Amino acid sequence: MNRLLEIIILGAAIDGTVDNIEQNYILQMLNHSKKFKSLQKSHLQVAQKNLLVKLRSGITPEIIISNLNDVFDYKQKIQIYAIILDVAYSNNVLEQSEIKFLELLENIWKLRPDDVFCLNFSAKLRFGEEWIEQENGNK
Repeated sequence: MNRLLEIIILGAAIDGTVDNIEQNYILQMLNHSKKFKSLQKSHLQVAQKNLLVKLRSGITPEIIISNLNDVFDYKQKIQIYAIILDVAYSNNVLEQSEIKFLELLENIWKLRPDDVFCLNFSAKLRFGEEWIEQENGNK
């Protein structure tokens, strides 16, 4: 659980802060899983502190992502990408630093472009950035 929280927190913190909306969204998403039912905000805070120690010691996000490459299988990596994408959108602002972090995940973990496209399109629909046009051209 620590490694999963670490990468999700890293994605949330990449814009400089993990705000309450993002923390609550992480808890809400992970608590849907039987495995993470007991996850508390204090667990996120511990993960944030541990991550901060790593970053201050010179370990870069690229190194963290690379070190986790063999920890997760492809399906887990796609799920993590989707969670981080949703967390990034949860405060209704997708920052450039968040986009670059998602691109790092995609490149280092060698996520298939079709999978990434579908996840991004789905997130844009859910968070109101994309609209499907009807046949008569109305939105």
